[in-house]
Amino acid sequence: MRPEGRLMIDICPGGENRTLATISSSRPLGLTRTFQGQRPEEVVQMLPLLFSVCGMAQGVAAAEAVERALDVEVAAPTRVARQLLVLAETAREHLICAVRDWSRASGLTPDGAAILRIMQVSERVRTAIDPQRSAKSIGAVPCLDREKIAAAIEALAETIERVVLGEPIADFLSRATAADFRKWHQTKTTPAQALIEMISVRGWEKLGNAKTRHLPWTCGVRLSSVLLGDNSRNFIATPTWEGEPAETTVLSRQLGQAVVGEHARLFGTGLLTRLIARIVEIARLPAGMRKIVASEQPDGGWPIASSKLGDNEGIAEVDAARGRLVHAVSIEAGIVRRYAILAPTEWNFHPAGTAARGLQQIEDVGADVLVLANLFISALDPCVGFEVRVH
Repeated sequence: MRPEGRLMIDICPGGENRTLATISSSRPLGLTRTFQGQRPEEVVQMLPLLFSVCGMAQGVAAAEAVERALDVEVAAPTRVARQLLVLAETAREHLICAVRDWSRASGLTPDGAAILRIMQVSERVRTAIDPQRSAKSIGAVPCLDREKIAAAIEALAETIERVVLGEPIADFLSRATAADFRKWHQTKTTPAQALIEMISVRGWEKLGNAKTRHLPWTCGVRLSSVLLGDNSRNFIATPTWEGEPAETTVLSRQLGQAVVGEHARLFGTGLLTRLIARIVEIARLPAGMRKIVASEQPDGGWPIASSKLGDNEGIAEVDAARGRLVHAVSIEAGIVRRYAILAPTEWNFHPAGTAARGLQQIEDVGADVLVLANLFISALDPCVGFEVRVH
């Protein structure tokens, strides 16, 4: 069972920049009520099986939240393995999108061999990190084979260079200006380059540019009382930060990178900037994973944080491929009393949030509104299931 639901997005072009975009959801936000009355270990085992998107991140968030609630000591190798697994999942999701979806968007036929290579390399990385599939278990202490993990990361880096960047990662990451980046995508040797070039040639760089606010890191503790409170379901359906909608996306994570920041200054938070942020994140993932392996210590800044709340309460935040995922749990007499999941989709597709605001800006660009809406939504969140209807 993978009951993730879909978003229905209705766009009503009205002329004179009066486009309206409304978002409704069939996502099963009350699913966690079924966890009440179950043992924590049962929930941790079951939860990743319920989600087809970011299943690893879901499992890690569940384990971390429960461990905090139960005061289970988590060893450094466990945190290392979990961070590596989440980053590996992020790489896989980004890479499949870059080859399959970006090929289609730019008029190319997706390369089946490249997609197969991505899946094979992703499984190699996962197996090297967690051969026993035990890292998501409560109190797990995996044995890390640093050499095997390092070799798998190198294979991942080579795949990124071949199917996305078309050049060595170091060369790509040295492109700190818009002019440098333009030289990169003009070669059009990969789907990523072809898509960026198409967007630049057609003048779609600012498509979807709108005012936005980024969710700060480690916000979960401040949200914990409402997540575990009586109004949890309503809040999760339309979450706000300090009274306003906020986004949690790849752009939120990568805005501090020079080339992303320059494009944000030139084109705002539109289509081009968001795609560049995703490509930059793809390129940075192997180095981030190598750093964690070399230090044998978890990186406190990305992608996992967890905290103990009150007695027998815990919360975990995991930066998954599509944004911040928060799990909160309350346990009483060894049984789950309350469980809440706040997914990035609910932030990014808030009825008055980033997606809705961006979609209201796409009317007067001289192109098919449906095509552009799909392209913008995929840039914002390539994992979410959605349907766009233009009226």
